[in-house]
Amino acid sequence: ALKMAASSFEIVRLQRITKEAHSGWLTKQGGRMKNWRRRWCIIRDTQLLYFKEPTDHKPLGVITLVDPYDIEKHRFREVKAIPEEEEPKKKFCFEIRGMTDQRVYYMFASSAVEQEAWVDALQRVAYARLGGGMFGNDLTVQVVREGKGIDCVPEIVRCCVEFLRVHGLKEVGIFRLPGRSSRVKQLKLLFNSAGHPDLAGEEVHVVASLLKLYLRELPEPLLTFGSYHACMDAAKRLVTAEAEGVAMLQAVIVSLPANYAITLRYLCQFLFDVQCHAEINKMTLPNLATVFAPSFLIPKDRDDTSLLMESTAMVHALACVLIGRPRDMFAKMPPPPPTAALVEAVKTLTGHSELLPDLEADDDEDLNPTDAASHAAASVTAAFQRLGSVSAGSGIQGPVRQLQLDLMHERQLRLQLEERVAVLTEQLREKTAAFQIEYEARTRAEIALRSLMSKK
Repeated sequence: ALKMAASSFEIVRLQRITKEAHSGWLTKQGGRMKNWRRRWCIIRDTQLLYFKEPTDHKPLGVITLVDPYDIEKHRFREVKAIPEEEEPKKKFCFEIRGMTDQRVYYMFASSAVEQEAWVDALQRVAYARLGGGMFGNDLTVQVVREGKGIDCVPEIVRCCVEFLRVHGLKEVGIFRLPGRSSRVKQLKLLFNSAGHPDLAGEEVHVVASLLKLYLRELPEPLLTFGSYHACMDAAKRLVTAEAEGVAMLQAVIVSLPANYAITLRYLCQFLFDVQCHAEINKMTLPNLATVFAPSFLIPKDRDDTSLLMESTAMVHALACVLIGRPRDMFAKMPPPPPTAALVEAVKTLTGHSELLPDLEADDDEDLNPTDAASHAAASVTAAFQRLGSVSAGSGIQGPVRQLQLDLMHERQLRLQLEERVAVLTEQLREKTAAFQIEYEARTRAEIALRSLMSKK
């Protein structure tokens, strides 16, 4: 009972201080008769709250999307859109199901756009701890959710680029011709629900459209809103003094958040390879810049048409420079991390010695585990040195140490949250006791007053 009361107390607190993730009208099925009623719904923290009116302070009900006490990440709601021909046969309908009660909540929006917006917002919450819900989510937050470091790109970007690098460089009209919208939506749903779909066998234009969609739904462009004016100054300088403009743009790139800069570099290096095949795929540098310029930089006020028109040409010029000269533009950034070599070394040191190519070359079948570990460490050290990365002493320890620090930080946060819950529970107990005393005193006073009035 105390736990339920503490949860109610926390819901009220969240209503006051938590920023709304998404809100609007939905028609929800509920009650014993399964009637459809229009409700004002709000996503706050890890819960969906629904009210009778937007001005109401007390919710009619709360749907918890993720269990905050589930360390194993198994307890979460499943969210998916429902075709109109399926039960409950409503247009723009979606369902929320799962966790322990197995109850299914049906809701429908007023349009397909609203339905997609609600499903995306709910999936960002429900599948966050599994690495899903990446569409419309902050890039750095997404990389952290996926359990990666600051030197990585989002999984969906890596999957799409790796597929397109193998199958799409010679595809005519890549990034210009759209893929089948129905399949793009299916893949978006799979990625959003942390399904990790295999792109093998997919159409090139479908995967290209999926990548464009992800980049365009980022809440902030890759060059970030904070660097907008600096980028505009660099674009103007590129026209009058190219060397100074390049230096200014390099300074902007170095100042970007790590994940944004690394994702931008990763994407531009791939797009440079695409435009190198322009004679076959017909996608020249200006064509690619036209497609990706809005994902690189856009004004924060997207409704200001005059500002958009004014900046379009300069942003296009910046995109041309970034895609056409990635080696120069990202020269001041540290080199890409040797991710493959590091993963290979870790697997080898945990017993998967068959994944070590250098052991194959030595053709030594009697190599003992100690020698294998030493050999693996030496191989990775050599790879780090060839790539101009960190020193041999920190090559493996650095990432492992960072993981240890992240784990310690998460444990400290969990302890702090547990302490906070304990404090709130105690406060609730004290307030409940005080309320009970006051209630009893008022009851006695009313009885005394009635007794006096009856005597008169």
